Amino acid sequence: MARYFGICKEIETDVWESVLDLEGVCSDEMVFSSKETYTYDNEEGLSFDYKFYVDCAHNYSTDKWVYIFGIYVAPNSLDRSVANAILNHTGCERAEQLNVLDVICFGGCDVPIAHETTDENFNYSVIDTAAEMIPMVNAMFDFLMKKPCSIGTSGFDVLEHAVNNKPFPDRLSCVE
Repeated sequence: MARYFGICKEIETDVWESVLDLEGVCSDEMVFSSKETYTYDNEEGLSFDYKFYVDCAHNYSTDKWVYIFGIYVAPNSLDRSVANAILNHTGCERAEQLNVLDVICFGGCDVPIAHETTDENFNYSVIDTAAEMIPMVNAMFDFLMKKPCSIGTSGFDVLEHAVNNKPFPDRLSCVE
């Protein structure tokens, strides 16, 4: 029985292949994103497309693999100025050329939800677990995005910035 991302259950092998695409590989990092694009739309007018991702990186100082599971705003839903900043950072010419690596490496347009560290070599069971988590996490989307994801910001603050270029809240103004 496997236990990854706090989930303890029998995990089918190779589930990820039907749910996730391998988007990028280098010697010490692999990034997967969901094949399906999801749409969020609320009463306050926040509307965007998003995908799930799993960023897997080898930490050479500890000789462990670190897996980050989260969501990112699809490039077609990014605010024009946010997309332009990412384009300038990556050297791409059009937003349609952006991929998951461009968006999560730039930062401020993704919300990490869970992480896992393993002692062994790269482990596809962790990726299978992430693939199986997608329906559950998607059903809890509102709840998870209301949680703090950084000091003074929630997942919704990050998403509002990425989609509408809304400034991050100044919740720390009382700290001197």
